[in-house]
This record gives sequence, structure tokens and C-alpha cells, in this order.
Amino acid sequence: MTHKKRLSKPFHIAQRSTSSSLTRRKHELKQVLIEAAKDLRHLLNRGYNREGAVSFVGDRYQLNREERFLLYRTIYDDQSAEKHRRKMLPVKAINGKELAVDGYNVLITVESLIKGLPLVYSDDGLIRDISGVFRGYQITDVTYQATNLILKEIQTHHPASVHFFFDEPISKSGELANYFRQELKKRNLKGNAETVKMADKASTMTGEITASSDCVVIDHATKIVDIAGEIAKKKHPKKLFRLTEI
Repeated sequence: MTHKKRLSKPFHIAQRSTSSSLTRRKHELKQVLIEAAKDLRHLLNRGYNREGAVSFVGDRYQLNREERFLLYRTIYDDQSAEKHRRKMLPVKAINGKELAVDGYNVLITVESLIKGLPLVYSDDGLIRDISGVFRGYQITDVTYQATNLILKEIQTHHPASVHFFFDEPISKSGELANYFRQELKKRNLKGNAETVKMADKASTMTGEITASSDCVVIDHATKIVDIAGEIAKKKHPKKLFRLTEI
């Protein structure tokens, strides 16, 4: 068993909204983040622990919390990025297949799109949000808009069934799962929505293909699709960016 190298000062992931705009001047931010991304990628390729590496690089370049979270979510070592890419299928591949959905992961990404928050192409080809709202998630009108987009995209590709999993510890997950069950029934989509202790684990143990951009889920899934990313590319491609395009 291999052990990740560690750097000092652990990095704690933000669990709050980062809706404020990136505050540095555009050309300065671009150069700083590009260089920081290169350094982080280098450290990850050498086997350093992700949280420690982000903290180290963030301190070196004096990055704020939002900028660090951006790097944490989108930069990968070459081996992991390639492993993720090999597992990724086009969304149309769910046709006739049993689909499992990492509920909050997909929902929050689509909600970020609707709200106009940044969505970023990651090193592994997936599109990720940098909102960091997971633990503090709340159901709003945007939730219903996002649900509609997600189910519409899934319905277009005719899966054999679709199962949504929501993390039980998050407030009102039961209410959200119930809403999804009602919407599945209205659309004559075979499937279910339920709360579980660990949605990331459940979504990799059910079905043939998993919808998620969570790296833990991807590592354990057999095959994945990026449903939220597909919606983003169709609906608002100009809202997507890469570090080289900031």
C-alpha cells in the first residue's frame, strides 16, 4: 500500500458559498493561478497529499480561499486524470442502462450553472462547480429548475432505470428525495430516489453507470457520465472556463 507524501499545514475544504467574484485583477489572477496549477500538478505527480499540497501552493502564491478551492477541485495528477478519462462515457451511453446518480453532486453543479457561478473544466475532463455549499445546502426555487434540467437530460437518453441517492445527514434530504420520486413518476421514468448514509458509496454499488464528478465516486465506479457537465455545455457553454481562459 502506497502512502501519500505530506506537506505542512493541512488544507480544509470550504463548506460555504463562494459566490463572490475572484477579486484580483484579471491578468494577474490568470498568471498566478496558471503557475499555481502547474506547481500543484507537479506536487501531485510526485505523490504529495492533495490537501497539504493545495495549502503549500496556496501559501506560496498567497491565494484566497476561493482560489484554493478552485485548484483543489480541478487539478489532478496525470495518472488520476487519465484513470478518470478512461472511465468516462458520453451521456448517450446510458441508453438502456441502469443509471445511478450521486444526487447532491449533480444537483449542486446544475444549480451553480443556473445561478451563474463558475463551472470549470478539470484536468480529468469533467466539469466541476467551485461553490462549496454541500453541507449548507438548502432547497430553493433554483432546486426545482435544476431538477427539471437534470431529468429532462436523462429522459432524452432513455435509460432502463435511474436511481438518485441523497446524503441522509444533509437537512431536508428526505423532502428532496420525495420530490425527485414524484418527478420521476410524472415523466414515466422507471427508478427511485432515496436518502442513504453515504451517497457516494451507494451510487457506485447500484446500476451499471454512475453520474457524478466527485473524485471518490469516480475512483470506485466502473463507468461514469457527466450529466451536469453535459447540461452546462448545451445550455451555457460560455459560462464554462479553463484556467488558461480566466
